[in-house]
Amino acid sequence: MIKLDDYRQVATRGVIDIIGRLAERAQGRRLLNVSGGRFGSGPAESLQRLVPLMSDVGVDASWEITGGDPVFHATGRALQAGLEATERVLTEDALEHFVEMNRLNAKKLRLGADVVLVHDVAPATLVSHRAGDGRWIWRCHFDCSRAHRRAWSFVRSYLNQYDGAVFSLPKFTRRLSIPHYVIHPSIDPLSDKNRDLTPREVSATVAALRVAQDAPLLVQIGPFTRAADPIGVVNAYRLVKKYHHARLVLAGTASDDPESLDVVAQLRDAAHHDPDIVVLDLPPDAHLQINALQRAATIVLHKSVREDFGLGAAEAMWKAKPVVGGFAGGLSQQINPPSPEQPRPHRPHGRGRARARPPIVPGHARADGLSRALDPRHGARPVSDAPERRADAPVGRAGAPVGRADAPVVAAEPAAERPPGPAPARVAPVELPADVEAELARFSPRDLAIGVPTYNNAETIAGVAHAVRAGVSQRLDGVSALIVNADAGSGDGTSAALHEAGLPVVRIAHNAPLAERLSVPFHGIPGRGPALLATLAAAHRVGARALVLLEPDVVSITDDWIERLARPVLDEGADFVAPVYARHRYDGTITRLLMSPLVRALYGRRIRQPLGGQQALSARLVEHLLVHPRWDWRGRDVSDLWILGSAIADGFSVWEAGLGRRDIRHGNRTSDLPAMIAQTLGTAFALMHRHADLWREVVGSEPLPEVGTPSPPSAEPIAVDTTRMIEGFRLGVRDLLPIWEHIMASETLVEILGLDPGDGGRLRFPDDLWARVVYDFALGYHYDVVYREHLLRSFVPLYLGRTAAFVLATERRSAEGTEALLENVGAAFERQKPYLVDRWR
Repeated sequence: MIKLDDYRQVATRGVIDIIGRLAERAQGRRLLNVSGGRFGSGPAESLQRLVPLMSDVGVDASWEITGGDPVFHATGRALQAGLEATERVLTEDALEHFVEMNRLNAKKLRLGADVVLVHDVAPATLVSHRAGDGRWIWRCHFDCSRAHRRAWSFVRSYLNQYDGAVFSLPKFTRRLSIPHYVIHPSIDPLSDKNRDLTPREVSATVAALRVAQDAPLLVQIGPFTRAADPIGVVNAYRLVKKYHHARLVLAGTASDDPESLDVVAQLRDAAHHDPDIVVLDLPPDAHLQINALQRAATIVLHKSVREDFGLGAAEAMWKAKPVVGGFAGGLSQQINPPSPEQPRPHRPHGRGRARARPPIVPGHARADGLSRALDPRHGARPVSDAPERRADAPVGRAGAPVGRADAPVVAAEPAAERPPGPAPARVAPVELPADVEAELARFSPRDLAIGVPTYNNAETIAGVAHAVRAGVSQRLDGVSALIVNADAGSGDGTSAALHEAGLPVVRIAHNAPLAERLSVPFHGIPGRGPALLATLAAAHRVGARALVLLEPDVVSITDDWIERLARPVLDEGADFVAPVYARHRYDGTITRLLMSPLVRALYGRRIRQPLGGQQALSARLVEHLLVHPRWDWRGRDVSDLWILGSAIADGFSVWEAGLGRRDIRHGNRTSDLPAMIAQTLGTAFALMHRHADLWREVVGSEPLPEVGTPSPPSAEPIAVDTTRMIEGFRLGVRDLLPIWEHIMASETLVEILGLDPGDGGRLRFPDDLWARVVYDFALGYHYDVVYREHLLRSFVPLYLGRTAAFVLATERRSAEGTEALLENVGAAFERQKPYLVDRWR
């Protein structure tokens, strides 16, 4: 009997250890699976292996099946077909009989368990007979998003009695009053359907099926239904055969359903007129034969027009076979389109979740894909010459995550296809209101524009105005300036207070999104992107040689801030000036432990305050950003980081300026840590996702030119509640593993589970592990492995653990020693960057 340890030969390193740790938490609890039968379905195939494996690791797992007469089974099939959007007749008598048969099943089955997992439709109504305090979960293995009303209204009344429902993809769900969960299925690489076969076994098994191997084999394995579209495969094959000699094998299991019988009849008629079409009606347990057919195939087809998850594609790729498929159901999770010129292997992130969403295309396009795949210039090869499969290919239903084999993948795409990704849209000339244009024309030209985006900042804006006035008049003698105030709808007189600066003020009102005004982002300005765009446009209109951007709620600003930001641009040739603040060593750990080392590794510049609020830009950088084709200023993402990344990547001169303390008095900014993490880290990940060309080729880092003398961080003792942070980290380890296992690589997750603070609470979080954690979350965001908001918020316990470890490691160190540890963090992010780049596609 197969045991869990047997999967170490195929699973990603560390996965089996994680399963073992999780199994320890399930000791003493009973898990019951209930399905409609033991053979002939996906759930049955999974449970045949999964239940013994769970018992192998000490989990009390069992499996019951429902029974009934032919009417019961026929009604169950009709219900499932109706839920899968196929029209079926469902009479009241048949439904009442279905419910009554499951009432009898409930009396015969042992339904008492801590968790009862009910699979698909046949046993679904058993929930009305639940006993005890156990949790009942409905596991839906198919797409019910387009269910017919009659079938859905009947089933929904029972499904709402469950404690939760599990689906294979988010798009497979329907609205229910219970929590939804998503668990992607996976193949079993050690089953008869996927285990290694010798060439002799392959040849003997295929010969026993009476399939000649004297021509390239095109093989489709699937049900004989219109959803699987075997008729469409025949039509595509006929087009291909005009140019390539090939043999088509259509293998599946015929049912007594009228639709299936009609499809089989049409296929047999096609085979009667073409001896190179082979139709094989296989029994449900013909796993070895399916394995041999896929291994003997030159190309495996999966041309479904309606599909559930469609693991047949993953099974073929596990065997290193080229796959031509549609994009119905879960196929879009498994098949990525190559360029029209060359089918190519796809090497996604370790969990195999890169996704493509091209449209379903007609048969002639699939014929084109087949022709290109059969062309020897494009690399389609027989099984004896197939590439070796990878260790991170799809792993079994036993519990390891889904991956993909390193096989050439041919997408069913038209020959003329647009390039991947969104089409770039050049920023159009920014239109400003007529009154604003008139004001700017009246004040032109100006040497310096000072941009102050605001939103209800009357309490603090006067101090900013006084600092601007003194800075320009006393430190920038002879420099003409004006203030550009992009206001998001202040109702407290903020804009009027800016006139105290004694400089011309041009106010640009913009309508910030209601959602951002109700829940103001961490930087305090709703609609900051459009505000910055309008400010850049205004600075460009007046011909400003420099633009200084200031925060409206900073109360520690002094007149020398204006000079230190503007002077390098006006006189020294700088294009971008970032701030450096004098801070306590435990202040701003999001920046110091996360954002700064991440930006350093991505862009190759050691910027200490990548989201510093205050900044200065040259006229040429302003003009460059206004016509840049790669950024949408209307999004929620923080545009400041994009400005910085573009300045570095496009060869502009980036400097830093020491400004002293930065004290913020905010009435708008969020102080909710998960929200701050989601907004700051989400911004960085969004930029990495959209603009990988800015950072993937960067190696190493270098310091920046400085203005002023940055102060070392204060080491004054302050009380930091590391116990509470560590407890937050422990709670995350306890509660968030189901999310983390989708995000983090197995090796990383094993190390996280091994971080034990011990009785003394001395948590140690290695720098290289921290860098890999951040990179895994970036990859998870890129491949959209879970809902992105959930991904970002699930990062918080890890951040708390890393911060606690930093505080504990530095509490007895000097300021210089603290800086040395922070330098080590940045160096670790650089060392681990190949880990990120190798997995980014």
